[in-house]
Amino acid sequence: MSQNRIQVAIDRAKLEIANANANDNLDNSKAEKLNRALDISFEDYVKFQELKSLAVTSNTLSLEEAQQVYGYLGSTPDTFNAQPLEVLTHLLMELIKKRLFARAGIIKTIVANS
Repeated sequence: MSQNRIQVAIDRAKLEIANANANDNLDNSKAEKLNRALDISFEDYVKFQELKSLAVTSNTLSLEEAQQVYGYLGSTPDTFNAQPLEVLTHLLMELIKKRLFARAGIIKTIVANS
């Protein structure tokens, strides 16, 4: 069975955040501000759900990975906004990147190859 790329990337982001904390580059106050700044609107939430669905139909995400993304997105933006920083940073980055590439007509994968 192949590795879940979503979990691998989130684990990597968690380690990077822990390293930033250890090096005093990201204290709790900065992390909380960043977490709030990453809150998504209902419009963004709907777009991200759509991108997740399109990623599955184009085989960019496996069904398992898509289910994990769906779990993080939840049924409202509040569910996603309450996720830990490592989830927010990784998923937002990848979903926004996917959205921008889609707008430009460029096909890209939703997660980096690990």
